[in-house]
Amino acid sequence: MTSIRPLYAGILILTLCISCMPAGAILQQFTYRGYVSSTDPVSGNLTLLATHSWRCSYDNATQHCGWEAVSQKPVTGKVPAADVFSMVRPGEVVEASSLGIPGGYWTGIGVLAPVYEEGGYVATDLFGNLPSLPAPLPGGYVVNAVTEPDCEHCTGSTCPARGATIAILRNGEECWTGTLLPGEESRYRDPLDQSGVYIRFVSGNASSNLCPNATGIFTGPQPVSLFILHVDKTGSSPGHASRLPDTGSLTILSFPSGATVFLEGEQKGATQLTVSDLNPGEYTLVLQKEGYSPWEKTVTIHNGQRMMVTATLVPLYGSLRVHSSPSQAMVLVNGEKAGDTPLVIKSVSPGEYFITFSKTGYLTENRTTKVSAGQEKLLYAALSPETPMAF
Repeated sequence: MTSIRPLYAGILILTLCISCMPAGAILQQFTYRGYVSSTDPVSGNLTLLATHSWRCSYDNATQHCGWEAVSQKPVTGKVPAADVFSMVRPGEVVEASSLGIPGGYWTGIGVLAPVYEEGGYVATDLFGNLPSLPAPLPGGYVVNAVTEPDCEHCTGSTCPARGATIAILRNGEECWTGTLLPGEESRYRDPLDQSGVYIRFVSGNASSNLCPNATGIFTGPQPVSLFILHVDKTGSSPGHASRLPDTGSLTILSFPSGATVFLEGEQKGATQLTVSDLNPGEYTLVLQKEGYSPWEKTVTIHNGQRMMVTATLVPLYGSLRVHSSPSQAMVLVNGEKAGDTPLVIKSVSPGEYFITFSKTGYLTENRTTKVSAGQEKLLYAALSPETPMAF
């Protein structure tokens, strides 16, 4: 069984770094290329003798990035996954990235192979956060991974990733797309030259800015995820790759969760839900949840691929939270008794309402308020005592 204990140690290290940073800070990324000088599977550490650093500059608003030679220096960090030690030996050339400080915890490590005719390197194996590793893949392959946030469990700028949408391209052409849930893997092999890509999504985070009602303000460090990726060269043995299955699958997420799922009119369950063994073709997907408008979409299933759909349900009603001082005042909504303060009135249709507060010994107060779908309106009234009649 694969051990991923270094991942949790790395998260702790990142947390310590974050605690020293301003709340809205994005952590600086450090990416190095060099030779592995030592490995220690017991402690999880890998030491790199850095010879180059990945740096970016701007010229007339155009970004230019590349490797720049640096004075050789050792940099040590914990690996993102124990799998690294099965692939990396001292003396090998790797790329490695970290956040906040040089080393400490490697958020990504790539095993590099030389391209002699071009004088550069390609990455045959990647471990960790894919966007942090800049070396190209061999064979013209590009792998893009976008994590999907679990918007009900976010903390600051990040949310746990419910899944990752993967796209494998070769020479600019899309070869394979699909969705991986945490712990799942997939394989692609080019039938023409038998090159291929293996990818596993271990776990990770996603940006909270992808969630509904996001403010767009970044309130913490960037999300980090753990992937394991291997590229087979042209004409290599099958390795991780295999024939694609004849059917596909569909993972349905909703915000909020708990929506009933209908596929081609047949009830399948409630979100979060995965429907497997679907024949390739188009399907009508409908989600229903009490208090929300029905959601409908046509999805296309391909063999050997998992498709992920996220539905943001639109609420039909709002709510009204009513308080008064003193409390225990009777509340009338459009002339009908709703209860006594403090009071929360749910499932209120959008629109304007006339609210009356009344309590023995106090003057009646009237308010007009507007309720919007999906929002809770707060209404407060300070009641004035009745003036005693003079005789």
